[in-house]
Amino acid sequence: MNVQVVTDSDTGLQGDIAHKFNIVVLPHYLIHSGRSYSELDLPRQQMIDWLNKGEVVTSSHPTVHDYSSAFQDAGNSLHNILYVPISAQYSKAYDVALAVREGLPKLQIAIVDSQRAVGGHALFSLEAARLSQGIDPLDLLVQKVEEMHERLTEVMVLDSLGQLAREGRTRNAEGAMTSLVSTKLLVASRGMATPIGKARTNTQALDAIADQIKKDLARFDAGNIRMLIEYGTDEELAISVKESLVEQFSPRQVWVIPTSPSAMLRMGVTGWSVSWSVVI
Repeated sequence: MNVQVVTDSDTGLQGDIAHKFNIVVLPHYLIHSGRSYSELDLPRQQMIDWLNKGEVVTSSHPTVHDYSSAFQDAGNSLHNILYVPISAQYSKAYDVALAVREGLPKLQIAIVDSQRAVGGHALFSLEAARLSQGIDPLDLLVQKVEEMHERLTEVMVLDSLGQLAREGRTRNAEGAMTSLVSTKLLVASRGMATPIGKARTNTQALDAIADQIKKDLARFDAGNIRMLIEYGTDEELAISVKESLVEQFSPRQVWVIPTSPSAMLRMGVTGWSVSWSVVI
């Protein structure tokens, strides 16, 4: 079965990695000073500069035209289509895509809410693309992709809840917001981000993540994971996180990618995340 996997630019999946997995990436948009910028074109450094200056930036989902064009292009190539949007709790992308699908009744379009943001959304999309290579028909693929929700964990490490709390996109944010500036917040994301703990340092945060990976492996009686690490401005930290987790768990596959500009709105410029899918 030929399946075109489609996802969003907030994943950070662009260039070689998107090409390798045959993933079409739709643009989210950043709005600054009344002007809209496609996330696929906006340099990350520009977003970093805006946020460091405390300037107001908002984001928007792909347009109806973006969806229609991508879906019809895939349909013209005789592909079935699997779209994996950012969590519906973070964006209206899921709802807009559903509406566009209603207007394209001749196309076979499946839409699966990733229920995640940032690295979790990226890894969910990569796993969906991997599964799409060997599963037929489309409804069975959708079933297998949805089963990943139980096996895929995303943890963001933030200096504060910042934009997430201001936009009402966290649960149980009260109290966590009173943490010291030096405290790293561990925020799990499935549907809506939920603070799960605090760590004084990135090392402590990494230790907590490693403990959670061990629990997930034990829960599924499994011996391996696939992993994705996203970082804001500290690539050196991301590489050290990778090295530590590779030494401990020897993941079957691991990617390290920079966060997208829109992801910085949720994580901040110094935030980072680790996402993993248990291989069973």
